[in-house]
Amino acid sequence: MHLVKHQLQQQQQQQPTIHQSSNKMTIKMFESLEQKKFWELSTGTIVELKMKELALKSETEQ
Repeated sequence: MHLVKHQLQQQQQQQPTIHQSSNKMTIKMFESLEQKKFWELSTGTIVELKMKELALKSETEQ
């Protein structure tokens, strides 16, 4: 169990972090999208806006 926990900690430490410049690029990319082409779910959620929100919250690259 201890070995698995140690391996998980090592993997997390090795993930590259997202820099502020990457967030600026993410914002620019989403701002360049045509809003009339956004995908709206039946719940009213706009997929592209949710993706932007999650991308900006993320601290590591996926």
